[in-house]
Amino acid sequence: WTEPHSRRLKIKLTIQKEVMASAVLQQSLVVEFAERNQQCPECQAAYAQGMWKSLVQVRQRVPHKRTFLHLEQLILKHGAHTDCLSLEAFRDGMDFYFAERNQAVRFCEFLSSVVPVTVKASKKLIGADIKSNIYNYKYNYMVEIIPLCKDDLVVLPRALARDAGDMAQLCVVQRVSNCVHVVDPQTCQLAEVSVTKYEQEPFRALLHTKRLVPFVVLSIEPRLAPERPSARKKGQSRKMRLAECVVARESDLGSNDQQFLCMTHLGHVLKTGDTVLGYDLTTSNLNDDLDELNRALPDVILVRK
Repeated sequence: WTEPHSRRLKIKLTIQKEVMASAVLQQSLVVEFAERNQQCPECQAAYAQGMWKSLVQVRQRVPHKRTFLHLEQLILKHGAHTDCLSLEAFRDGMDFYFAERNQAVRFCEFLSSVVPVTVKASKKLIGADIKSNIYNYKYNYMVEIIPLCKDDLVVLPRALARDAGDMAQLCVVQRVSNCVHVVDPQTCQLAEVSVTKYEQEPFRALLHTKRLVPFVVLSIEPRLAPERPSARKKGQSRKMRLAECVVARESDLGSNDQQFLCMTHLGHVLKTGDTVLGYDLTTSNLNDDLDELNRALPDVILVRK
């Protein structure tokens, strides 16, 4: 057991000693006991350095860790870290130490069920008893979160976009669960990118949320989504509405009259005069090769209100 502070106890003792048959010697003194913080032997063994058997390294290498911060809240909500011996934070992730291998495997399965991850396992021999045929290993699990976060602008590979119903390659990440949900802002078409599909056709974010620019909605009118024979019939959500929107940069108001006409999937929440965040592709320096896009590149892509 462990206590936050030490306790002190004073006891008054009386010592008697019979010197002779008819004489008794007495002396009184105060003894002070100090009780320090301590742990039981099981806790000492668990928290000792080198007592862990499994290590889970969770990493996400992106400029902003929105998906990783969301994962942290899910771990706290579901109590997935209760069996963890200790935690160690790094710049691009965290390390989780476990006493048993099955605890680390169960933790990796939880991560795979809430976020899109790739898991690589390895083990290291630290001791062996050849006579008894007993081997002692330490296991290491490298969990890599897909480097995509909510509201990122991505360019899907052509094969992946064709498999999703011939949708546009330029999409916005709508949300991230155990797979990546993307939406085409020009047609409101939805698609899901699983971990298996991502490993076959990997792609990265073209622009992230730090590049969002505030715009002001000047006018907005609802539009019907274009019907395409190759598009999936169930690829649109009722929570989105296609609209034609005229916007202007918030920083340009009062200085010039530059306006942009764009299609947006936020027609159900936007009104005239609202402020909306979006990507300004006219001023963005896109280093990636965008010549393979199956549709024209728009000037502005609105992301969220």
